Amino acid sequence: MSKEGYVYIFINPLIDGVVKIGKTTRSSESRAAEISKSTGVPVAYKVVHEEFVSDCVAVEKRLHKMFSDYRINPNREFFRIPLKEAVRALQQVANVYRVANNQPIEYNSVQAVEILPRLQHLYPKYLKPEIKSVQMIQRDDICFLEITSQAHPNIRDEKVERIDLEFIAEEDGTMFPINRSVQENANKFVNKLDPYSIIMCTPLFTEAACRKIADEYENNTVLQAEDFI
Repeated sequence: MSKEGYVYIFINPLIDGVVKIGKTTRSSESRAAEISKSTGVPVAYKVVHEEFVSDCVAVEKRLHKMFSDYRINPNREFFRIPLKEAVRALQQVANVYRVANNQPIEYNSVQAVEILPRLQHLYPKYLKPEIKSVQMIQRDDICFLEITSQAHPNIRDEKVERIDLEFIAEEDGTMFPINRSVQENANKFVNKLDPYSIIMCTPLFTEAACRKIADEYENNTVLQAEDFI
């Protein structure tokens, strides 16, 4: 069952380069004060950012998974990541569980399916190399594609793009309806959406791949499977 609450980012002035990412159903300030009472904490923690969301458990879980490689201790909520990266990620994930006028929007479920490995198998020559994740995400009110890319080769900052898939239509309506399971929609995206449709609807492929696909499709050339490998 979803639980509304705050997901917060704390820092401690004496611990450089480390952030704490957690959740609370009270206030972030009271939680910071609580953990700062420990005898092992010489300086109080500070709240640097918080988001009120409809499911704080889910948001915290997604952030912890996103930054799992940078977790200092698997049993603690501390991560060695740049503060701006943590704040940006929290803002982006919280948007999926958005709150309007401080009233949580209740969703029965938020489901996600990772499809990048399947796309890499089909289009290893065409996918942008900086893409780290491609997920089909489905809420009660929307089905969208979430693309996570490494913003710069030598920096851990990530860029997240979300594409509402409702505009992609077929004869009997939208191609990715929310009354279909997220797994079904993910399978349809991978198996039924042709490369030309992909370049018209998403930023998944490199510019060179887009030109090749567009030229061959617009010249009525049928691409073979080996063209993608």
